[in-house]
Amino acid sequence: MKRILTLLLPAFLCACQAPEAPQLVSDDPQPVSADPSLQPAVSDDPVSADPSQTPPASDDPPKTPVLALPGELALTEQGDGIMLAWTDNSYREEGYLVEKAGTDRKTEKFFLPADAESWSDPSVAAGIWTYSVQAYRGLERGEAATIAYTKAGEARLQLKVQTSWYMASARVDVLSDGGFACTLEAAVEGVETQTAPGTFRKGDHYYFNFRNLPQGESLRLSVTLTSGPGQARESAEVTLPADPDPLSVSWSELTEYSLPSSVKLYQASTSVTGKTVNMWYAAMDLSAEDVELRTLKGKSLKTPTAFVTSDLKDEKVWIVINGGYFASPATSYSYIVDGGVELAKNVAMLSRTNGYNITRGVFALDAEAVPTLAWVYSGTWAYDRPLPVYDGGPILTPSASYPAPALEWHPQEAMGGGPILVKDGRYCFDFLQTKDGKYLSNCELFQTDIYGETLRAPRTALGYTDDGRVILLIADGRNSGGSAGLTLLELARIMQGLGCENVLNLDGGGSTMMTVGDTGTLLNHPSDGKQRAVVSYVAILGK
Repeated sequence: MKRILTLLLPAFLCACQAPEAPQLVSDDPQPVSADPSLQPAVSDDPVSADPSQTPPASDDPPKTPVLALPGELALTEQGDGIMLAWTDNSYREEGYLVEKAGTDRKTEKFFLPADAESWSDPSVAAGIWTYSVQAYRGLERGEAATIAYTKAGEARLQLKVQTSWYMASARVDVLSDGGFACTLEAAVEGVETQTAPGTFRKGDHYYFNFRNLPQGESLRLSVTLTSGPGQARESAEVTLPADPDPLSVSWSELTEYSLPSSVKLYQASTSVTGKTVNMWYAAMDLSAEDVELRTLKGKSLKTPTAFVTSDLKDEKVWIVINGGYFASPATSYSYIVDGGVELAKNVAMLSRTNGYNITRGVFALDAEAVPTLAWVYSGTWAYDRPLPVYDGGPILTPSASYPAPALEWHPQEAMGGGPILVKDGRYCFDFLQTKDGKYLSNCELFQTDIYGETLRAPRTALGYTDDGRVILLIADGRNSGGSAGLTLLELARIMQGLGCENVLNLDGGGSTMMTVGDTGTLLNHPSDGKQRAVVSYVAILGK
């Protein structure tokens, strides 16, 4: 019985299962559903007939945001402002971002709603502006369309001109820059044109200094301010007066020192513009064969008398004066050449309002004893004019071609100092000042105890005449020995009265000294009350 039930149970279970559904037969290779709603859609797309892959109609936006480049960005002026317009090519953006940037690199941002296609900037200042437009969504940014706009404002300048016998100085104040970094150019018609270095904005100023202009002629000086697409121009008529007249002094020759005929020594105690001044000068014939002019540097600081009796003990010494500027222990700030060998360079840079490169004056003789006077940068280049710096002005850099083509420069003897007072018969200094009280022609940047309109001081000068004489002159000052000293202008006028067409000021004050003879006999009364130890000397020696 158990066995029979065992055999019948599988058969019974099979009989209780549901019958399989009948299969439909079709010639279509795709499976066909009996439910009409599940029938595949008919499609002309050869790739897929899947309705989920069917592209939307052309007017339907994409489901994914698209941050596209704004199209056809255009700018039109509207009164004092502008309007931007573009085509909205983006979909589902959060909005549009407009950025406005000026030449100062500051940027303003403006956020607009989605689908925006225009934006106005009602008031645009003069300048160069860049506008950019881009779609955004959150932190995501689309590609930006950009457009530039230039708005010219009014440019205005003010011109003030000062003149002296030496130069015309034109101060230019930029009253309005028109929204642009401006350039400045000045010209004296038919003579010279200058371009100011750098650019200028509202409130800036600059001095154009025209040197060695023709005297006694009416000249037109004009200045042009260029501001982006616009310009402003001002002009003035200028006339330079003649140089001050030379000063004639009653000199007495000193004959008690048995000097050779090629060397003359003179002394004067006289009134110079109302002040008593004691002065001495020596004149040497540069063509003489029995004497020579030497420019010397000591190995240590010594008084002229000590230098004569030690360093020059084997030389025939006639006249010695102090030389250029110096400092302890034995440093010369002035250029020195002796026997064709450079012993010291000119100071090349000084700290004033700024750190300035400078040129300074140098007297020189070539191998044929022909004299010259030049402005020398360090020991590198010599020029026929100074580097035109002034305290408070721009920093300038000398070169082989600036401020003028460098001169052929091979001195046999040379002594630096400064300032140069007379060059080729013309005074080459004056006392015109900046608004801050700085002397515009003080291109060698001397301090106020050397350079000043009314400053009287002990002075030492070196010059030469057209007839081949070299002049060594000293003047006592600061009431030493009852002598008031000389201003720079008085010194220049006295040297011109002696026939000098070129004059160099040397170190003065307590350094002003002159000795005569092999024993170094001191002629003057130094303002220190005694001889000062110096580092350089100009000497007339026997050959």
